[in-house]
Amino acid sequence: MTKICIAVCTCDRPEMLAKLLLEVVRQHGRAIPVIVADNGNNPARAVVDTFAAQLDLRYSRVKEAGLAVVRNRTLQMAKDGGFQYVACIDDDEYPNDGWLAELESPAELRDADIVYGSVIPDPAVRLPNWLSKGGFLSHSGNTHSTANVLLRLSILPQQDTDWFSQKFAFVGGEDNEFLTRLEVNGAKVVNANKAVVVEHVPSDRLKIRYYLRRGFREGVFAAQLILHQNQNPARVAWLSTKLIGRKIGFGLHHMFFGPFDSWHLVRGLMDFCAIYGVFMRLVGRNYVFYGRKPGPQ
Repeated sequence: MTKICIAVCTCDRPEMLAKLLLEVVRQHGRAIPVIVADNGNNPARAVVDTFAAQLDLRYSRVKEAGLAVVRNRTLQMAKDGGFQYVACIDDDEYPNDGWLAELESPAELRDADIVYGSVIPDPAVRLPNWLSKGGFLSHSGNTHSTANVLLRLSILPQQDTDWFSQKFAFVGGEDNEFLTRLEVNGAKVVNANKAVVVEHVPSDRLKIRYYLRRGFREGVFAAQLILHQNQNPARVAWLSTKLIGRKIGFGLHHMFFGPFDSWHLVRGLMDFCAIYGVFMRLVGRNYVFYGRKPGPQ
């Protein structure tokens, strides 16, 4: 029995999905099954079918919009397939050589339940100095993200309603909430920094306004998480006040260094945008950052 599969959630990125699948073909061929769950406006079936002879592909069309439902579909497909592990990668990424082996090794040798790899920006894209120095597009270590992670399926909660939460389906951060919850409940976590995936860098991610919006979204998610985990209004107010206080501190710290190094200025502005996001969510505003627009199914 094959112990591991690759899972991809895709939404209207046919060219990027094709590049990812082409790289999997080059590295693994039919040796590693690939699950593709698709809830884009335009079905990715045609892209998947072009690789049918080269890969062991399992495709599922998900009509519901949002991140949580499509991520849960990949987990269910992996469980139904009898796999022990699922390696998650985003549809706007592709793996470096040895990626899967570097993820799988700690799971086997160190009995890890969750293994996080690294994400780097596309080296073919020339980044502005502030973006490169600030590390906005790179991450490694315990990131609580599905952008590059191996998950042991036996640690999933028994009920699929306890997997990725629909409360974060359009805000984002559903992977942060779920993977953090697994770790808090005892999952063993290991980092595999040599397990590297490369992320595409569209032109909007080279502009400061993208990161200000990201800061705002992070604030909305943080407030949504507080509301999700706490029913007591007094505790919500206390935790929100602490969060805003930390963000003010971080923001002022970065702003102090901003005149000397511009990436600090961007980080500081992101912190203040996050404060605004926290406030707007707490006063009842809802936002949609992810999910397709209505269209053909």
